[in-house]
Amino acid sequence: CMADKIKIIQDISLLYELSLSVGSSLDPQENCHSFLRTLISRKSLNFGVVWFYYFLVLDTISCDLFYIHPNFRELQRSLPADHFIRQTLAVKPYFSISSQDPRFHSLIHEKKVTNGSYAIFSLGDLGFLKLFASNRNDGFPEMEMAQLKQVVNKLKISLDGCFAHIRLKQETENRLLAQNALEESENKLRRIIDSSLDAVVSVDGNGDTLEWNVQAEKMFGYKRVEVLGKQLKDMIIPERHRVFYKQSIREHINSADESNVNRRYEIKCLRKKGHEFFAELSITADKNDKNILFVGFLRDITDQRKAKLDIEEARMRMENLIINLQ
Repeated sequence: CMADKIKIIQDISLLYELSLSVGSSLDPQENCHSFLRTLISRKSLNFGVVWFYYFLVLDTISCDLFYIHPNFRELQRSLPADHFIRQTLAVKPYFSISSQDPRFHSLIHEKKVTNGSYAIFSLGDLGFLKLFASNRNDGFPEMEMAQLKQVVNKLKISLDGCFAHIRLKQETENRLLAQNALEESENKLRRIIDSSLDAVVSVDGNGDTLEWNVQAEKMFGYKRVEVLGKQLKDMIIPERHRVFYKQSIREHINSADESNVNRRYEIKCLRKKGHEFFAELSITADKNDKNILFVGFLRDITDQRKAKLDIEEARMRMENLIINLQ
């Protein structure tokens, strides 16, 4: 008959309008608001409520109110985890209860509810949706519940997308915070290294340069970008000593003896322009299962050695003078 055809058209129109009302926002409360506002208006309902499950420590679950429209209906904000609603939705995707059912009063968690019917739909692991109509005393018919369930599923998918977006946003923000903290830590370490009075250089187990501070630039004449990733021995060690340097690195890697580190050496070094000079070197090493890091602290001791030689020469001249006077 014509009335049935009109009813079918109205139902299709409602489902289409409800479909358009979800997914228009990445805010889960805005999605709930658009959906419930449209549904309540078109189906002549009194209110709609979205409840969420929250998984707590020790596998406990809390069931809390997430959104209610209109909000003046709010009365209760939490339910026991073993409530009748959750138990029922564990075995069926939806159900309806009228005020003629003795269990009806256990479902009342909103203001100004006396007679009427609830329609309750599962939102999967998110929670559930409660709808109430005071003008329905016999519950919601099965066909209507099945139709509404199709749109409720779209609401669930939309909410899943919202929370996935929120998690991704939070993870991105956390990564940016961690990255900024790491960069700040690296910048702080860079400032400390650059303020050192000694040249600070570091190499990996292959001898490739990883660190090169300002004092190293001044001492050797190479800018940091010129040496990073390159073999340190080819940059600052005289060619005749490079084989010995390479053997020393290999011995450090293969030996568990730490007596060769945390001590000072006098070595011959080479500046960019080819001038050789003596430097005092102290080495620290950080070794793990995958790699080893050497950090060297170098100090130009050309002036100290010259002063030492001058003192020694003066002492010898004094001894010769004394011998001649005798």
